[in-house]
Amino acid sequence: MNINIITLFPEIFEALKYGLLGQAIDREDIKINIFNLRDHQINKHGHVDDKPYGGGEGMVLMAEPLEKSLKDIPVDTLGRVINLSPQGSLLNHKKAKELSSLNSITIIAGRYEGIDERFISQYVDEEISIGDFILSGGEFAALNLIDSLSRFIPGVIGNKKSVEQDSLSQGFLKGPVFTRPENFNSELVPEILLSGDHKKIQEWKENQALIRTFERRPELLKSVKLTKKQKEARALIDSSKLYSLTEAAALVKEITKSNFDASVDLAVRLGVDPRKANQMVRGVVSLPHGTGKDVRVLALVTPDKEAEAKEAGADYVGLDEYLDKIKSGWTDVDVIITMPAVMGKLGPLGRVLG
Repeated sequence: MNINIITLFPEIFEALKYGLLGQAIDREDIKINIFNLRDHQINKHGHVDDKPYGGGEGMVLMAEPLEKSLKDIPVDTLGRVINLSPQGSLLNHKKAKELSSLNSITIIAGRYEGIDERFISQYVDEEISIGDFILSGGEFAALNLIDSLSRFIPGVIGNKKSVEQDSLSQGFLKGPVFTRPENFNSELVPEILLSGDHKKIQEWKENQALIRTFERRPELLKSVKLTKKQKEARALIDSSKLYSLTEAAALVKEITKSNFDASVDLAVRLGVDPRKANQMVRGVVSLPHGTGKDVRVLALVTPDKEAEAKEAGADYVGLDEYLDKIKSGWTDVDVIITMPAVMGKLGPLGRVLG
């Protein structure tokens, strides 16, 4: 594929020399041709812009230098002429894939307040925006466009499945991914991913992609093809509502048709700030029935919370007496649960507890 770029700053495109894209350029899977707009400056001072007619802020790129730069490009490699502008249609996965199928494109990387409208009306085939925000120049938008469309060009990405399973490739966002170690700061990799059951793992990934899309980009679900089961689940869930644990459990029972050994992932907002030492959640244990293992739980709480902790199923409940025991080396518990008000007393015992 030939990609022509008309720009005032050719140096910015040195970034294309790195990574998979750089390798693809070396193999000539993609050919990048840079045309410096200043080669057609209108005077010895290097001017390619001027003040806008009718007044206003900033400068406007002139049509004449742009036209001459465009005519430097051989007709057979000119292809579709694209102006990168906030006024263009929004770049998305579908558009990037469409552009990747073309033999050639020419990108206009504008600057300042824009380019003369007459050049756009006479030469530009399409205007594209990469988002509803403003950049200092079209070069950075061009890098985004080139990188996104290049992923669809055969040979650029070695593993074709990587492209097929990218976020948005099937209309969904990609779900969470994990790598070693299995335990990071007491947070474990989901057991299903370690099971070796490829069918269940794939089902888990598909469900996670649906959940993440529903939570973060629900508007995407309007344009994707859902399975019958997914449609039924979506119809039962109100994305604007915060469900209580009781309501959520009842909803899960209603929408799932899983086998007896299936697991359910829960995301609970605890209303804490993990950046603050006295609000960090270091571990979780289910009470009163535990996790299926013999887990001994100590709840270090103030007197007004003792009854609540006992009702929840903690094996040991108290404060000062257990702090004294821990100071003496007692650690005959598996899990300690406490509260922000107690962290000041518990903190000095870190060396004992490990």
